[in-house]
Amino acid sequence: MEHASVYGGCPPPVSRRMAAAVRGPLGRVMPALTAQPDPARASLRGGYQLLRCAENLELYAALQRPAPGCGPLDLAALTTSLLTAAREVCPTRPQRLQGGGGPVPLPVVCHARSLTAVILNLVSNSLLYAGPAAPIRLEAWRQGSRAVVRVRDGGPGMSAAVQLRACAPFFSAGGPDGGAGLGLGLTLAALLARQAGGVFALESRPGRGTSATLALPLCPAASLPAPPTAAALLEDRYSPVYVQLCQSCVLPG
Repeated sequence: MEHASVYGGCPPPVSRRMAAAVRGPLGRVMPALTAQPDPARASLRGGYQLLRCAENLELYAALQRPAPGCGPLDLAALTTSLLTAAREVCPTRPQRLQGGGGPVPLPVVCHARSLTAVILNLVSNSLLYAGPAAPIRLEAWRQGSRAVVRVRDGGPGMSAAVQLRACAPFFSAGGPDGGAGLGLGLTLAALLARQAGGVFALESRPGRGTSATLALPLCPAASLPAPPTAAALLEDRYSPVYVQLCQSCVLPG
């Protein structure tokens, strides 16, 4: 049965659950030092996972209050930059990651780093859970008075029971410790949508893949700052691309 959910809020963070969520990735760092053929590389990935946890917890708190530092940006150009960067660093078949933002600007008012992290979290979910051969499409377009960005994959999809809980803070179908992460990716997307006056929707069918869609109000077209290029994003070893995709990408040496 197809089911769509839109999550419009979340309860205040609970210290005990937050600590438990971070403890899982932390506990994986030390065993990695001796259990992997390349301990230094395993330790590096564990460090990036901890950084990702910290950044997502910080974003989780920030998205529950009025956002300072918001400004106009081009969602189409940002989507293209992030897709290009992800294809560059993720060791997958070139045809697996497809899409783009298109040539027509999509002006929205949003906090650029928050929006970047949310989009990359959605891409990370598909890379981790859709399966190694499943196609993933990241695209942006105009729909009426809104700019829409969507990550769609051809993975196994979710059951109705999992989908009902998928946007809840710290929920992950990957395991009780958050599985591959904190279980905040979909929560962050829903919170960003609420903060920006938009809508987030999740649709999934078992055996038919998952689609995560963020729709934001278009703002009057004005002079839009150019987003970082894919090359610029990858020059920074602490770029959101490396941090948010750290479980799937090739990390800088």
